[in-house]
Amino acid sequence: MREVTITDRLSSISEQLPYLLPEGLVAITLLAVVLANVILKGKDHRVYGWITLVGLLIAIGYLCFFSLTPPSSTLFFGLIQWDQHSQYVKVIALLGTILTTLWSLSASNEKFRSKGEYYVLVLGLLLGAMFLGASSHLLMVYLALETLSLSGYLATHLKEDKRSAESSMKYLLFGAVSSGVLLYSLSWVYGVTGTLNPLSPTFWSQLNGLPLLAQIVLGLGVTFAIAFKISAAPAHLWAPDVYETAPLPLVAFFSVVPKIAAATLLLRLGLVVSPETAPGLNSYWGTLWPAIIVATLLVGNLAALLQGKAMRLMTYSSIAHSGFLLLAALAAPWASVDAFRIYGLVYLIMNFAAFGLIQQLHQHTGTDRISQWKGWGQQLPYPAILLLVVMIALVGLPPTAGFIAKLITLSAVFDVYSHTESVWMAWAGGIGLFSTVVALFYYLKIPYFLFFKKNEIFATNHSRISYREVLVSVLTLLLLIGFFRSDLMLEALNRLF
Repeated sequence: MREVTITDRLSSISEQLPYLLPEGLVAITLLAVVLANVILKGKDHRVYGWITLVGLLIAIGYLCFFSLTPPSSTLFFGLIQWDQHSQYVKVIALLGTILTTLWSLSASNEKFRSKGEYYVLVLGLLLGAMFLGASSHLLMVYLALETLSLSGYLATHLKEDKRSAESSMKYLLFGAVSSGVLLYSLSWVYGVTGTLNPLSPTFWSQLNGLPLLAQIVLGLGVTFAIAFKISAAPAHLWAPDVYETAPLPLVAFFSVVPKIAAATLLLRLGLVVSPETAPGLNSYWGTLWPAIIVATLLVGNLAALLQGKAMRLMTYSSIAHSGFLLLAALAAPWASVDAFRIYGLVYLIMNFAAFGLIQQLHQHTGTDRISQWKGWGQQLPYPAILLLVVMIALVGLPPTAGFIAKLITLSAVFDVYSHTESVWMAWAGGIGLFSTVVALFYYLKIPYFLFFKKNEIFATNHSRISYREVLVSVLTLLLLIGFFRSDLMLEALNRLF
């Protein structure tokens, strides 16, 4: 058998590069924005947004209609996994970034949008999410997480005020601890197994030979880093301050895309690793993650009940929805990936619409305190009605796509319980159902103040119609269409992937 040389490896890499053309297009767009920033020196900030938007549209067009299929699902010596799940994450990440860019291009006096580095960091976040969703090797997982995190730390401080500096530092400190724990755990994993590829049989046979306590410690180390990125309890403490002070288009991105990418890691691992290969994975899958989901659902929903500001409420709402995303990902090996795909897509639409409408009301009223929005439903009926529809969708009620997404997810959890009789999964599904009831009280609090509370004094800041108003109208319409024609949504997803 001929020895594999460096030339052979370089030749293999060059042959596989075309399959990463979407990521390459994003990287080229990033470099184009940097070059434009150097040439223009910040004179016309809208150029950066248009360059970004054109690059993203080319990338998603190629991915959906012209993407090449490699002969093997594993690329670059096992670092990258090319499959329907990685393609799904790429499409969702590109859609989220396109929405973020369109929102950022809307007329605004906010200073961060005049900076070329804003779009550079947006594209950096996108690259991290795309690689995270395609990672099949723990080293690649670490690199993708760090790309996401470093871009996030810098993006949080773009407003350059005291509060954003404090939240950025808090985010950095939590992230540094998370990265340190993950890297230390991975070094132990590599020392024990001789590989960082969880798809390798050697990986699991070596781990199975460890004492149970060692397996638990290593599992917790890796889990903590993923929980941090998805803002699952107890690694969620950074999220409230960051969501309240970071640029709002980026907050909408933070709240969806990295979570879907990180949850895809769990989904892929559950689909490809059998209980016979990794018997220890049963307790990890059937106990640890359901316990994290239960804690995340309870913390997110109960904390949201106490919030008086719309942005803080949406922060804890996104933590609660992280629990549902994890439920859908965890149920995939026994049920179907449809629940995860539909929930991810609907969640993307719901959150971008919600944050856009909250910003619109904030600009008109000068505050995001819910108690000071009383009576504004009569003064601003159109955005208030749209926000009512979006809040109903976030609860998970008909006639919105949010109802379909939660129904399919909870049905998938029931399928898991019928196959495994896992008590923890039953608890997770029960708490998910309970959290939907709790969500009624805090989501519908906003429409209650808008429509049922009286206010005689209105001091509004009128603004012209922008991309954001058109954008949230389209997104809200999609939530209604997704309920009445959910079959079309599922068929489109299945055909695409």
